[in-house]
Amino acid sequence: TKQSPKNMRKSPDASISSEELKKKLINWISVIFPTDEDGNPQDAGFGRFLVNPKNYSLLHVSPTETVVELTVTRDMVNGYGNMHGGCTATLMDIFSSVALAVNSSPSFWPYAGVSSFLSTNFIDPIPEGTKIKIQNQVLRQGKKLAIVQINILHSETGKLLANGTHHKMDLIPLAKL
Repeated sequence: TKQSPKNMRKSPDASISSEELKKKLINWISVIFPTDEDGNPQDAGFGRFLVNPKNYSLLHVSPTETVVELTVTRDMVNGYGNMHGGCTATLMDIFSSVALAVNSSPSFWPYAGVSSFLSTNFIDPIPEGTKIKIQNQVLRQGKKLAIVQINILHSETGKLLANGTHHKMDLIPLAKL
């Protein structure tokens, strides 16, 4: 059995089902990246095409881990036909933030926070059409600091394609200047 990360606050949603947590996360994503009834982005925000609910599936959700699956599309690749490094980092940023949203409440990480550090290791090319899994493990989520470890795997073979670490700061309540 997996243990909760050190200093992890108990989730107010610890007793609800994985399906209910998935619904919570989809709602959270829709607030951050609103879409119309057809799933088209309403805002011109960076990374908006990545979070269209039609483009990914939430495979696993728990207070300490999320797994998302998606297929690399034309919008995500560089001139060589492989997923662009900036897209890889953006996916890590967005979906590791989603992992933190599982434990959110009005008084604990109510928003995505802000990134203070994001490291990305590009291990193998990820060609267009590849189905990938993005695994996010919450290592720590305290009052102000969260650390998430991210692995991007080939969905069929399980081969590690990229990995990274994301540190985020919760700014609520905002510091007095």
